Amino acid sequence: NQSQLTYLPMYKSFTLGLIATASAITCNKPHVKEELDAAAYMGTWYEQTHALNQPFQSDNTTCTQAIYSDLDTETGNFSVYNSGQLPHQRFNYRFGLHGDAKCTTGDGNCYVTFFSAPWEPEPNYLIIDTD
Repeated sequence: NQSQLTYLPMYKSFTLGLIATASAITCNKPHVKEELDAAAYMGTWYEQTHALNQPFQSDNTTCTQAIYSDLDTETGNFSVYNSGQLPHQRFNYRFGLHGDAKCTTGDGNCYVTFFSAPWEPEPNYLIIDTD
């Protein structure tokens, strides 16, 4: 069953299938990772493929990465910094966006929010696998 979401594969020292969702989109829901090791998930992840025509990212963005840090092991909350580069930027300048995330159920059903927006009622950040 192919999801209608755009998959943005990113890799660290293990494989991750990351799904970015927009709250206005209704999508099929893939199976998520049943047991998520959130501490191992922390760190820098690199985009391996780039989906074009996405509302949240320019088609010209390169060297995209996500940094997950500051895990609170009691609540499952952590910080997110998504960043990238554009061809016209000089001196390897990165631009990005800070957000908050939480994985509170021990599995890959997680939440992410940017611009201090309220949390969505349903998981909007789904971790489908790591290795």
